[in-house]
Amino acid sequence: MKIIFFVSGTPRPGGSKTIGRTASGELFLRDAGGKGNAIWRRAVREAARHAMDGRPVLTGPLSLAVHFWLPRPKSHFGTGKHACRLKPGAPVSHVIAPDATKLLRSTEDALTGIVWVDDSQVVTQLATKNYQTTLTSVGATIEVFSWRS
Repeated sequence: MKIIFFVSGTPRPGGSKTIGRTASGELFLRDAGGKGNAIWRRAVREAARHAMDGRPVLTGPLSLAVHFWLPRPKSHFGTGKHACRLKPGAPVSHVIAPDATKLLRSTEDALTGIVWVDDSQVVTQLATKNYQTTLTSVGATIEVFSWRS
């Protein structure tokens, strides 16, 4: 089985987890990803539910490919009448933070229980980070392939 879908929105990295105790002694888990991470995960879950269309979660080994499309900074564009044109030296690839593994972490976590039982089922993965182009929107294209028919 193959599932391919697009998630619209700005991809956000999964934050580091901190375990601690409150003043009253209760345990807590804090995700440093913040509000942006929660918004991204919600968008991933909604797109995944739509793509699964009521099918049960996948079991067994899976391959995952995620192509992240990130917004370009304004400094990549010209000014004045050239404001909508990329500067000749504007990079093609997104080689600044956040790193691909952290983007992948938050995305994989959001797919748990919707597309697969657990992200430990992912035995091969590919993650790319690119700037949004005129042909793409900000977001991510997610492809999941089951090793079983």
